Amino acid sequence: MFRRAEYDIQDFDKSFSCEVCGKQYTSEGACFNHELICKLTNNIEITEDKTINKALIYLLKENEKNKEKIKGLSKENNADYNVFKRHFVPEKWLTDNCNELDNINDWFDKFIITNEQLHYLKKNDKKSDYVKGISKIIPEIINKDCPIRCFDTRKNKIFIKNNDNWHLITKEELELLQNVISNRLWEEWQREKRKDDIEDIEYDIIVQGGHYSVEEIQDTIKKTINKCNVYKLDSLIIPIFKELEEHQGKEQCQLE
Repeated sequence: MFRRAEYDIQDFDKSFSCEVCGKQYTSEGACFNHELICKLTNNIEITEDKTINKALIYLLKENEKNKEKIKGLSKENNADYNVFKRHFVPEKWLTDNCNELDNINDWFDKFIITNEQLHYLKKNDKKSDYVKGISKIIPEIINKDCPIRCFDTRKNKIFIKNNDNWHLITKEELELLQNVISNRLWEEWQREKRKDDIEDIEYDIIVQGGHYSVEEIQDTIKKTINKCNVYKLDSLIIPIFKELEEHQGKEQCQLE
């Protein structure tokens, strides 16, 4: 049925070819299966028994129909999944899965700025820079215990737990976060000054934000937080979607 292709030592991977179209295969079985389909689609008889030929053609057509049905179901599932994804409510998911975390005000009472973190502001190419410093500090303090979360498909949206309720962070809460970070930095700086008996008026200014405006500092905080504690939405939704599909399938079976 099929013939061995001519090849040299540099082309050893092409050892079998289809007699109809010439397509080459390394596997004898794969070549056989392809050639069978190739002959049927080109109306070339496989055997002298016309009944068997007709049966093979019928099976081939049914196989193609089934492939189209599978493609259709796949498209439907993708459409259903995308609808499900659009209607995902982050606040509800966080309430169901992250409600054991403290409220933000309780977390504020616990977190500290270390002396090493304080010096992130001071040692930046031998220049002091508040924004670059807090860009390094925030990923270290916004950890798994912090009641602040983000989602990869909800860009620039920060979710926070306050008063036992998950919601989008408000302007007031963002200002509070900025002030708490600033106060912790200042407190640590005062401890260092007392310990080492030093005065540094220039660094006093840097620790309080330097030449940056409130808006610039808050923008940096938001952008940096959006890289911390980020959930990949697909990894969260796929298990829920599959469970829902299975449940609906069982209900459909019971109705039938």
